[in-house]
Amino acid sequence: MSPVRRRGCARTSKPCPIGVRHGWLILIVLEVLAACGGGAQTKRPSVGGAASDTALVSSFAVEGAPLNVQVSNDTFAGHVEPDVAIDPTNSRNLLVASQIALRPHLIVPGTYVSSDGGITWRDNGPLQMPDGFPGGADTTVAFDSSGEGYVVALATDRAGAGYPSRTRAGEILIWRTSDGGHSFSPPTAIYRGTGFQDHPWLAVDTAQRRQPLFVVWGNGRGLELAESQDKARHFAPPNVLVASKDGLDFTPVALAERGRVYVLYQQIGSSAITIRCLRSLDGGITFQAPTTVGTASEAMLAGEVPKKQAGPPPLVSAAADGEGRRIYVAISAYDRSAGHPDDLAWRSLNGGRSWNGPVGVATGAGVALSQTQPRLAVGPSGDVYVMYLVTNRSGQIGVRLSESSDGGQRFTSGRWISSALTSPSSSWLAQYHGWLGDYQGLTITPGALRAVWNENRTGRQELMTAKLDLQ
Repeated sequence: MSPVRRRGCARTSKPCPIGVRHGWLILIVLEVLAACGGGAQTKRPSVGGAASDTALVSSFAVEGAPLNVQVSNDTFAGHVEPDVAIDPTNSRNLLVASQIALRPHLIVPGTYVSSDGGITWRDNGPLQMPDGFPGGADTTVAFDSSGEGYVVALATDRAGAGYPSRTRAGEILIWRTSDGGHSFSPPTAIYRGTGFQDHPWLAVDTAQRRQPLFVVWGNGRGLELAESQDKARHFAPPNVLVASKDGLDFTPVALAERGRVYVLYQQIGSSAITIRCLRSLDGGITFQAPTTVGTASEAMLAGEVPKKQAGPPPLVSAAADGEGRRIYVAISAYDRSAGHPDDLAWRSLNGGRSWNGPVGVATGAGVALSQTQPRLAVGPSGDVYVMYLVTNRSGQIGVRLSESSDGGQRFTSGRWISSALTSPSSSWLAQYHGWLGDYQGLTITPGALRAVWNENRTGRQELMTAKLDLQ
């Protein structure tokens, strides 16, 4: 998502407020840890490629965190909103996509690939953009069961000059890779329409014979869905699932499992967000009436403070089990009693017909900190994992993980993912007024979780990754 597209909301680099009644001792310890900069940095071997492949590892700051490896390694000022996928035919092959800031008001999608399980990374740089559409954003990535990989993003025309409100025509694009992410086809336009095409999300039903791809996004017409049955070479004309009207903010997430397709979206009220779920039981041919997941107060993004309310609306996250019957949804909601945002989660055990929750996601040190940008994943045993950003009183930001082993009824075993807390003060953040993006990446690999996020411990807004073994 472009940092200027959400209804002109102001963005600053001031810290999120945090309630004085919460764990001061924890906050002091975190701030001391974040100030300790004496740790060594280690370079790992490169794997070769067009761009620099050195993986930079920081070994200090947060106790108990896993090894952090730098993914992006180029000369660009900023990398935000990463997504990550694993090649099912080769579990050591990982693909990441994100937004890259080429210069002020020009953001494009780019990719990164690892062939050794995330130890080293090749920075592929920006993806090819179509003529007349220089800007792009909002990347999601996926593989089908045969190892064909896909990246989806939006594109904006030259008239927009980096400002979505000025875009005359926008596109939803998809790129294909047959070599695990080392090279990509030219982009295929899924859709082109007037105005801004917002927040595309990709889902692949790997259990179906034809491996159908589903892409959802929002625009002036409403909430749109397009489907491909031939590995993204062609897409059927999109269907409008929900017509546009006041009060809807189409930042959808799509899930596809065993013929079931789910689309989660938000309805923005004057003081709260209502989360809705559209569900199809026939592979996306028809959708039943939406069900209500729950409501949440609007929360700010990490690194931001409220203007009139609590800042721009957050994004919803969702994940399903391998059968597509157990669905989990999370969002960041402002907790007035705590004085900061809390991440909340809901669960459905019957394919989205009814919902339970919410329950708090954060545990341990994360409870007393501002929580934003939850990202969900479901393991093969049914355990539910949520990664999220936390912000302390000094405005320092880190990444944590919480786990549920009882089907999302409660979350325990909170732990750190990032090995350092970082301060939003890089040139990227100064240029974009504290904007850190809207989401981070999380996926399940055999026996482990793979998390990808953006931070600025190197002085640039870079992508970092970590592997966490499943218990």
